[in-house]
Amino acid sequence: MLDAQNIQLSQDELARCIEFSQRSAPNQQAIEFGQHSTKARSTREIARDNLIGKIAEVAFSKMMKENYDIDVPLDFNCYPRGQWDNQDAVINGWRIDVKGT
Repeated sequence: MLDAQNIQLSQDELARCIEFSQRSAPNQQAIEFGQHSTKARSTREIARDNLIGKIAEVAFSKMMKENYDIDVPLDFNCYPRGQWDNQDAVINGWRIDVKGT
């Protein structure tokens, strides 16, 4: 059983997350949630946030597979500005959005 507090990504998994985060960052808005009173985020900051999120999704997928034999397909597609995937996982009809910090 995989220790949910100590999930390790392989070098290939991490490289795929990094590549995704850098490729997807330019398509995302620099202003958080339309808050024009805040300073715009740089593409580098957006890529960092995307990386944290994608690492969390990969870890969640690994935990579900190794602990519960549930396949959680990962979405590494890049969407146009203002469009996103519908959810990170669907398990028994439950739509799940994975978050990481």
